[in-house]
Amino acid sequence: MPARVEIDTRGIVHLAAKVTAAAVVANRIAAMTAAHGLALRVRTIVPKRTGRLAGSISVAQQSNGALFTMGNDAVPYARWVEYGGKGSSARPYKRGGRYVGPARKAIGPVYEAAANEAMSRETAKL
Repeated sequence: MPARVEIDTRGIVHLAAKVTAAAVVANRIAAMTAAHGLALRVRTIVPKRTGRLAGSISVAQQSNGALFTMGNDAVPYARWVEYGGKGSSARPYKRGGRYVGPARKAIGPVYEAAANEAMSRETAKL
C-alpha cells in the first residue's frame, strides 16, 4: 500500500490573510503620515500674501491611502501659483510645479520609513 501524506494549508492561508490585512493598515498609516508631512512642507514654502493658499491645504484618508489637496472654491488660483500659465510673464508655466511637485519628490523616504515602521508594528500583532 502506498504511503499517504496530507498537508494542511489552512494555517498558511489564514496567516496570509492576516499579513495582507496588516499591509493594508500599514499602507493607510504610511500614506497619511507622508501626506501630512507633504502638507506641512508645502504650507511652509508656498507664498503667503493672505495665508489663504496655505490654509487651503488639506489631507484626507481614503480607502487606498491618502489625498492631499491645495486650493478650493475660495482659493481658485492654487493651480496658477503652483504651475503658472502659458503666456504669463508674471508666472511662466513650470512643468512639475513649484511647491507641491518638488515637495512630493522629497517626501518619498518619509512614506517608505513610515510604511516599514507601520508594517513592523502591524505584523508584531500577529
